[in-house]
Amino acid sequence: MKAGVPRAFISMPSRCPFQTFTCNPPGDIRCCVVLIPGNPGFVNLYAAFAALLSAGLQAHVTIVGYAGHVSRSTAGYSSFARAPSLEEQVAHFSDQVFPIADDALDKKLPLVVVGHSIGGWIAIQVARALGRANRVPSFVIALMPFLQNNYDVRSFEAKRRLLTYAPFLIPMTCMLAALIARAPRWLMDKFVLRSAPPGADTPTRAIIRDELLCYGGINNYLGLARTEFQRLRDPFDWEMAAKASGDLCLLYTPDDEWAPVALIERARAAGLQADLLHGVSHAFVTVPSDTELVATWVIQQVTQRLQYARLSEERPC
Repeated sequence: MKAGVPRAFISMPSRCPFQTFTCNPPGDIRCCVVLIPGNPGFVNLYAAFAALLSAGLQAHVTIVGYAGHVSRSTAGYSSFARAPSLEEQVAHFSDQVFPIADDALDKKLPLVVVGHSIGGWIAIQVARALGRANRVPSFVIALMPFLQNNYDVRSFEAKRRLLTYAPFLIPMTCMLAALIARAPRWLMDKFVLRSAPPGADTPTRAIIRDELLCYGGINNYLGLARTEFQRLRDPFDWEMAAKASGDLCLLYTPDDEWAPVALIERARAAGLQADLLHGVSHAFVTVPSDTELVATWVIQQVTQRLQYARLSEERPC
């Protein structure tokens, strides 16, 4: 599949800077896609995925990064800035998506909001805010969505307890990251190779080394994760999601502690589409083959819905 054409990759200097990436197809634009990443949210992790969606859907794709989650070279970056909370990130994404929704409405283009991991939860909240302003997106897609704490899995519960009850570990981990970032390049690369997701490609390891592995990068990552655990302590409200998101579909993968497959039946019971895709990991954007599989699934879902909507419009009353 031929990739789309990247139009811009910039970091927005402001009181709390963030990254954005846009990608246009070679031909006419048929829809607009907003992509909300998972934590840590560096948009260039999702650039290849966005390019595949742009080409496969003839879409204008915008990746919006998290407030404050930027590289050390970005104007406005601060190592010791307070990490924005999950609720603050929802407000940030709503602020960025509203103008895109208005533009899509003016051009009579379908708007698709895609979120990954905690970005799936945020996408549902953004869709809810859009709906209150009469800008309901055409479709919302949640990829391996982190919607509620998974207390039954020991590794997940260990992370939650550490960040919840031992917050002093966050600055200690940040200082360790800052020390490792000053180590010789070969030692940094060895550390990143061991800490990166299994199968992560070279660009992913470079992003971890150059953008995440610093005091501010780790502080934002863990600080946001801590508020995620706090906010998602209760069971997810499926009825709210079904009402707020219009046409919502979810994708799960086996053995995922952040998006357990047990939630598939709960989603379906609420009248939502929830599919299981084998052979991909939660961090699918770090592995090229996984990226292609997930992009293919998203393209199929959106294409089917666009065709159905077009047929409905053409059908005589």
